Amino acid sequence: MVTLTERARKYLEKVSNGDYITLGIKGGGCSGLTYVWDFKKNWPDIKWSEPIDDVLVLDPRAEMYIIGSSIDYIEE
Repeated sequence: MVTLTERARKYLEKVSNGDYITLGIKGGGCSGLTYVWDFKKNWPDIKWSEPIDDVLVLDPRAEMYIIGSSIDYIEE
């Protein structure tokens, strides 16, 4: 399971415009993977996970790489 901090949930709700925010991965980056954020409406053919805190859905291919993660939002 992926958890959202209260700050992250509030931020995602603010930018979601009523759509689910999606989290997926693609090849690249230092570790070989890059996180990909988008809106569910832009990816209609993917079978997304059940919603997390009614704002975030996960690409099933990404779940094994991010399971157990906690997502936070920090503004500096």
